[in-house]
Amino acid sequence: MKPKTTGGGWAAIWYSLRMASRVGWLRLWNAMRSKNACKTCALGMGGQAGGMRNESGLWPEVCKKSFQAMVADMQAGITPEFFAKFSLTELQALSSRELEWCGRLQTPVYAGPGDTHYRVVDWEFAHVGGAAEDWSFLATTASSTNNPTEWRALIERETGTRLSADEWSYWEAFNLFKLACGNRTYLAQFESGADRSPAKMIAGTAVFHDVLRRLMNIVPVE
Repeated sequence: MKPKTTGGGWAAIWYSLRMASRVGWLRLWNAMRSKNACKTCALGMGGQAGGMRNESGLWPEVCKKSFQAMVADMQAGITPEFFAKFSLTELQALSSRELEWCGRLQTPVYAGPGDTHYRVVDWEFAHVGGAAEDWSFLATTASSTNNPTEWRALIERETGTRLSADEWSYWEAFNLFKLACGNRTYLAQFESGADRSPAKMIAGTAVFHDVLRRLMNIVPVE
């Protein structure tokens, strides 16, 4: 790939036009106008005031780094056929920019010792936790009167795995955080009109705040 000799001016404008054509002008316009923060510095881009505003609230101003990240996130997802076609050696030969424009990574992938290609795996295989996380998730979401001590005793009795109070608190907090993220997704679906069911609104507001309250009981915020 030919090295770039400019980083702004007409070259940047031409880049923006090409990227808009790549992902769709209307899609990009709506994304840039949405409530978001710069994906590089977490400032600018308007925040809750709406997109294309700088830290002083002036409009229209756009962070180039965030613009590039936004466009990358709007690309089509990489399919399993891509990983079957291109070997690890071929992918390693690509530059970071070429890898970025292969598409958006949307599934976990895995390559074991001796493998020549990545392969797509399911989320359960790629999960960060283990049996303790699954048990604590069940306890976190179940309508049960069991307290953490009773749950840990049940796990030890059924599986022979002993969890300390600190280990249990870690996984319980982790699962509550996941629930909170999911609840905010429901609220976004409700607000965007994708799903206007009352259940989505309740999950994104009342249930979300209840989950946060439970999380703060485990991880106090000073």
